[in-house]
Amino acid sequence: MVSKFIGTFFLHAERSGVIYELQKHEPASITLYNRTVEKAEEIAGRFNCECKGDFDQLIKDAKGDIFINLTDIGMHSCDTKDDVFTDEFIARFNTILDVTYLPGKSAWALRAEN
Repeated sequence: MVSKFIGTFFLHAERSGVIYELQKHEPASITLYNRTVEKAEEIAGRFNCECKGDFDQLIKDAKGDIFINLTDIGMHSCDTKDDVFTDEFIARFNTILDVTYLPGKSAWALRAEN
Protein backbone atom coordinates (compact mmCIF):
# COMPACT_ATOMS: atom_id res chain seq x y z
CA MET A 1 0.00 0.00 0.00
CA VAL A 2 1.29 3.44 -0.90
CA SER A 3 1.03 5.91 1.93
CA LYS A 4 0.50 9.11 -0.05
CA PHE A 5 -0.19 10.23 -3.61
CA ILE A 6 0.44 13.80 -4.71
CA GLY A 7 -0.84 14.98 -8.06
CA THR A 8 -1.86 17.90 -10.15
CA PHE A 9 -5.20 17.40 -11.82
CA PHE A 10 -7.49 19.08 -14.30
CA LEU A 11 -11.24 18.50 -14.22
CA HIS A 12 -11.31 16.77 -17.62
CA ALA A 13 -13.27 13.54 -17.22
CA GLU A 14 -10.59 11.35 -18.77
CA ARG A 15 -8.03 12.63 -16.28
CA SER A 16 -10.35 12.47 -13.29
CA GLY A 17 -10.52 8.74 -13.96
CA VAL A 18 -6.93 8.46 -12.77
CA ILE A 19 -8.02 9.62 -9.31
CA TYR A 20 -10.79 7.04 -9.32
CA GLU A 21 -8.32 4.28 -10.21
CA LEU A 22 -5.83 5.40 -7.56
CA GLN A 23 -8.51 5.19 -4.91
CA LYS A 24 -8.95 1.48 -5.68
CA HIS A 25 -5.47 0.96 -4.18
CA GLU A 26 -6.59 2.54 -0.89
CA PRO A 27 -3.73 5.02 -0.41
CA ALA A 28 -3.50 6.77 2.94
CA SER A 29 -4.30 9.99 1.10
CA ILE A 30 -4.47 11.65 -2.28
CA THR A 31 -3.55 15.32 -2.29
CA LEU A 32 -4.70 17.54 -5.14
CA TYR A 33 -3.27 20.76 -6.49
CA ASN A 34 -4.48 22.68 -9.50
CA ARG A 35 -3.76 25.94 -11.26
CA THR A 36 -6.57 27.41 -9.18
CA VAL A 37 -7.57 26.52 -5.63
CA GLU A 38 -11.25 26.59 -6.62
CA LYS A 39 -10.77 23.88 -9.25
CA ALA A 40 -8.70 21.76 -6.87
CA GLU A 41 -11.40 22.06 -4.20
CA GLU A 42 -14.09 21.10 -6.72
CA ILE A 43 -12.20 17.98 -7.80
CA ALA A 44 -11.24 17.07 -4.23
CA GLY A 45 -14.90 17.31 -3.21
CA ARG A 46 -15.95 14.93 -5.98
CA PHE A 47 -13.41 12.31 -4.93
CA ASN A 48 -13.18 12.93 -1.18
CA CYS A 49 -9.50 13.89 -1.46
CA GLU A 50 -7.40 16.50 0.25
CA CYS A 51 -6.88 19.86 -1.46
CA LYS A 52 -3.70 21.72 -0.60
CA GLY A 53 -3.78 24.65 -2.98
CA ASP A 54 -2.80 26.06 -6.31
CA PHE A 55 0.21 25.44 -8.51
CA ASP A 56 2.46 27.87 -6.63
CA GLN A 57 1.75 26.01 -3.39
CA LEU A 58 2.51 22.70 -5.13
CA ILE A 59 5.94 23.88 -6.24
CA LYS A 60 6.66 25.29 -2.79
CA ASP A 61 5.41 22.54 -0.45
CA ALA A 62 4.41 19.27 -2.11
CA LYS A 63 6.16 16.04 -1.19
CA GLY A 64 5.09 12.42 -1.01
CA ASP A 65 5.62 8.89 -2.25
CA ILE A 66 4.34 9.48 -5.78
CA PHE A 67 3.86 12.62 -7.84
CA ILE A 68 1.49 12.29 -10.79
CA ASN A 69 1.27 15.18 -13.23
CA LEU A 70 -1.90 15.11 -15.34
CA THR A 71 -1.37 18.49 -16.93
CA ASP A 72 0.68 19.84 -19.80
CA ILE A 73 2.87 21.79 -17.37
CA GLY A 74 6.50 21.18 -18.18
CA MET A 75 5.93 19.26 -21.40
CA HIS A 76 6.53 22.02 -23.93
CA SER A 77 10.04 22.93 -22.86
CA CYS A 78 13.01 20.70 -23.55
CA ASP A 79 15.22 23.32 -21.90
CA THR A 80 15.63 22.40 -18.24
CA LYS A 81 16.21 26.02 -17.21
CA ASP A 82 12.59 26.77 -18.17
CA ASP A 83 11.18 23.67 -16.49
CA VAL A 84 9.05 24.40 -13.43
CA PHE A 85 9.63 20.90 -12.05
CA THR A 86 13.19 21.39 -10.83
CA ASP A 87 15.55 18.67 -9.70
CA GLU A 88 14.89 19.79 -6.12
CA PHE A 89 11.14 19.36 -6.67
CA ILE A 90 11.60 15.92 -8.23
CA ALA A 91 13.78 14.82 -5.29
CA ARG A 92 10.83 15.27 -2.89
CA PHE A 93 9.15 12.15 -4.32
CA ASN A 94 10.09 8.49 -4.54
CA THR A 95 8.35 8.10 -7.91
CA ILE A 96 7.04 10.50 -10.54
CA LEU A 97 4.60 9.86 -13.34
CA ASP A 98 3.95 12.36 -16.11
CA VAL A 99 0.69 11.47 -17.86
CA THR A 100 1.10 13.51 -21.02
CA TYR A 101 1.20 12.34 -24.59
CA LEU A 102 3.38 14.85 -26.44
CA PRO A 103 6.34 14.70 -26.31
CA GLY A 104 6.74 11.06 -25.36
CA LYS A 105 8.59 12.15 -22.24
CA SER A 106 8.95 15.64 -20.87
CA ALA A 107 12.37 17.01 -19.96
CA TRP A 108 11.58 16.78 -16.26
CA ALA A 109 10.39 13.17 -16.53
CA LEU A 110 13.65 12.26 -18.28
CA ARG A 111 15.63 13.92 -15.46
CA ALA A 112 13.62 12.00 -12.89
CA GLU A 113 14.61 8.72 -14.55
CA ASN A 114 18.25 9.53 -13.85
